[in-house]
Amino acid sequence: MNLNYNLTDIKPYKELTFTDDFMFCLVLSENPDLCKQLAEIITGRKIARIGAVNEQKPIKITSDGKGVRFDIYFSDNEGTAYDFEMQRFLKSDESKRSRYYQALNDMRMLRHGHYYSELNDCYIVFICLDDPFDEGLYKYTFRNRCDEDPDLILDDGATRIFLNASGTNGNITDDVKNFLNYLVTNKAADDLTATINSAVEPQRESEKGEVIYMELAEKYIDQRKIGIAEGMAEGKAEQLISSVETAMKFYNVSLETACEGAGKTVTDYYNAKKLLESSKTLY
Repeated sequence: MNLNYNLTDIKPYKELTFTDDFMFCLVLSENPDLCKQLAEIITGRKIARIGAVNEQKPIKITSDGKGVRFDIYFSDNEGTAYDFEMQRFLKSDESKRSRYYQALNDMRMLRHGHYYSELNDCYIVFICLDDPFDEGLYKYTFRNRCDEDPDLILDDGATRIFLNASGTNGNITDDVKNFLNYLVTNKAADDLTATINSAVEPQRESEKGEVIYMELAEKYIDQRKIGIAEGMAEGKAEQLISSVETAMKFYNVSLETACEGAGKTVTDYYNAKKLLESSKTLY
């Protein structure tokens, strides 16, 4: 497996567009009014004002700090929370990821000792370049409904929205359609997309932004190399465990004999077990 992954494999900073995660976070975190406008056209809600915008909001869920990071997270004057996720490439688990992000959002809002009724409304918005459900819709909005009575919506305040820049049908406003078209073409067609475009251009020339981007890129590369190396180690660990346990089961030999036959010690076997166990930490 090739570990020679370096900075030349990273997209050049000056070529980043709004659909690149770093630029998406940078532009929106420094332009709260754009967050407000996007939230209004996507959700159809009129918003008086929003609070501070947090880019890549870390949500820790394990003792060692592992968890997920939101792209853009903010709330409005009524306390409704918004999580914007740019999805340049679709993953196979988008639906369950949205469920997971919603749960983490609820955990953040509902502090110990508070009532469930104090959970604020929330919108989890995935902005996708490709169709996440292959139905051709520009926009997919999900709320919990009753199977027996589809008109009955579970009023839990949670809404998940998937925008599809490659959509071809559906009832959306011109504002949303222009925004989706901008994601594909990088050509502004109205005031909102022109504002986004004008916010992206100076960021591309920002030395500070480029330095931060390259520092993050280096960290990503280091983490990827570590991940690959650990993956290789896990593969060897699985092979050792399988070999030893197969020998014990089918040849009725002791653990010591099985390990010796595999050219390893009992300590090697238990270390392999520990490695695989530690790799199951939830991300």
